[in-house]
Amino acid sequence: MIDRLKTDLTRQVFQLGEWLIEPELNRVSDQHQSHRLQPQLIQLLCYLAAHPLEMLSRERLLSEVWEREFVNDEVLSRSIAILRQTLDDDARQPSYIETIPRKGYRLLQQPALISPASAEHPASSQRTNYWSAFLGLGLLAVLLFIWLQPSGFNSDQVSDNVTANDPTRAAINYTSQPGIERSADISVDGRQLLYVRNKPGGSDIYLGDNQPGTHQLLIKGSGYLESPVFSPDQAQVAYLYRQADGCSVMLFTIQTRRSEPIGSCWNNPATTIAWSHDGRRLVYSYDAPVGVGLALLDLASMQSKVLTHPDNPQHTDSGARFSPDDRYVSFTRGNQIIRELYQLELNAADGVLHAARRLTFDQQLVNGHDWVDIHRLVYASDKQAFQALWLLRLDTLEVSYLGARRARNPVYNLRLNQLVYEQWQYQANIWSLKLHSDSDPKPLIVSNRYDNQPVFSPDNSTLAFCSNRTGVDSLWLANSNGSGAHIAYSVADARVARPAWSPDGERLIVSVYGEQGSQLHELTSQGELVRVINWAGEHAYNAVYHPDGLRLLYIQDTPETSELWAASLVAAGHARRRIGTVSANRVQVSRGGQVLYTRPAMDGIFSVQLDTLQQKPIVPGFSLDSWNHWLVVNESIVYADSRGIWKMAVTGGEPNQLTGFVPTAIGITMAMSNDEQTLLVTRTDAAEIDLMLSQLLFAHQD
Repeated sequence: MIDRLKTDLTRQVFQLGEWLIEPELNRVSDQHQSHRLQPQLIQLLCYLAAHPLEMLSRERLLSEVWEREFVNDEVLSRSIAILRQTLDDDARQPSYIETIPRKGYRLLQQPALISPASAEHPASSQRTNYWSAFLGLGLLAVLLFIWLQPSGFNSDQVSDNVTANDPTRAAINYTSQPGIERSADISVDGRQLLYVRNKPGGSDIYLGDNQPGTHQLLIKGSGYLESPVFSPDQAQVAYLYRQADGCSVMLFTIQTRRSEPIGSCWNNPATTIAWSHDGRRLVYSYDAPVGVGLALLDLASMQSKVLTHPDNPQHTDSGARFSPDDRYVSFTRGNQIIRELYQLELNAADGVLHAARRLTFDQQLVNGHDWVDIHRLVYASDKQAFQALWLLRLDTLEVSYLGARRARNPVYNLRLNQLVYEQWQYQANIWSLKLHSDSDPKPLIVSNRYDNQPVFSPDNSTLAFCSNRTGVDSLWLANSNGSGAHIAYSVADARVARPAWSPDGERLIVSVYGEQGSQLHELTSQGELVRVINWAGEHAYNAVYHPDGLRLLYIQDTPETSELWAASLVAAGHARRRIGTVSANRVQVSRGGQVLYTRPAMDGIFSVQLDTLQQKPIVPGFSLDSWNHWLVVNESIVYADSRGIWKMAVTGGEPNQLTGFVPTAIGITMAMSNDEQTLLVTRTDAAEIDLMLSQLLFAHQD
């Protein structure tokens, strides 16, 4: 039987626990989801399955799976991490792949070959042979129900990632190299693709045909090259060039292989540029007097004009796209937590006819979009608390679920119905560092998903953190040594984030981001809902308890700014008040009651007195882009910059460096125990972004 397994597992369908493995299709699926893997990952999984329960050394796996290729241990570790993420496996308590420390790996499941007759139609009811038989008729009924719905059927309630028009059903890996490939653009004729490939300290721009294969380096960068786009005649490429001292709009001529600067842009990784279909204009993000707006550049006159300038200093406008008829510019507006889609109508003189029209009201994070035709947009959002692709009708603003979990930044070619999108796979872990000792940092909370936003309970016995291990961002609790991690609180179709403990350790406050906006939920120390803090107002988030335990301090978003508020937790009256005219995006409170905050449009960490409203800078040079990388413990500020992590008194003074081990994750990235002996740092330990090439199979609407 084992010999037959070794012979057949690279080409025959087999069952591995709850998962169906289809090697020739590079597909792994269960009842609820389907993943397409890179061929190398499928080969690795098949090799493990051909040797079940056998310890396979790292050297053996590298030589057998990556035969005749020069790769290192890091490639194998990253590949194992991706397989675990695909199989929903936990490295600490594995069900599929076990790590044998300092030796190798072992597959814990015995594979079972599926007969050709059963595998011939893997999506049919014949799967009842290897899934629960009683689900077959129910699944068929659901599929028939969906099939018979009229075309206007809204699939907002679909919970898995496979629909009749799911882009992942026919998706192939356009890129499959280890690392990050992103920011794609498709030529007008659909025959070529541009994309960015990251490298240490920067990125380059690559050019390839519309099928996976040989890709050539087109533009080599000494800094970060961002958002390449073809000109309509495919003779030029516009891109953004970021360095420490600024950002330039660049124009590259393919025939001469020369670039020239033609403007200035917003110096941020999220900066983007778009080329109009008539070839006359570029639109890109720039630093506005307030926030980040959009500028339009006329290529004939090389004159630019302002299209947008958000009123809220915390908001940025980016990700702009021209409509197929160049009549409209669509873009996203918001911050790092919530971004929505907007649309501008242009007149003949490239002026704006009306104020920007808001298109989405999800109160979630939009990560890229493109036009399907003049009536519809495809966009990526965590609308149901997980990243996926959605279809938006512009006349009714009706939204339909497409699929492709973990997809971002879709790009669509109107002529060939081609869709390219980014498939993100990130692993963030929480590391522990014992201060005042010579010990190295050690991983404390580890999974194959994104674990971040840690915070110690007041007695240092419990750690609260957020994770997307279940597919949605939820609150998790663990012992302070990392053991016993379990999900404590989750909200359907919403993200749970930014936990904070009450001074007595009996309560937790979390921010919940759903379609109704952000809310504050108060929980017991075990994660049971006590109440929703409705009196805090709409769009409240980032709350912390005052040391007296009777008040909350939090941020509230408005169209114009992000405000600092205080709300009473006492039942009588539930009073609240704004703290002066402070504009803030994060707040912390010292044990003695000193309030510290960061501003959305200004460097520094500041303090404010609640009684006199007197304000002053405490850490003047702290970067506004690092607003999640600081905290207050007792009477000290702990903050991170590019050089390390520092600690200083909340009243100011000289900082002391704690470590050079800096956070690299997104969101709140640090915590310190209340005895100030243990520092937690969240780091992105594995990052993979591949470009997927697919088609959207519906007719254009003229």
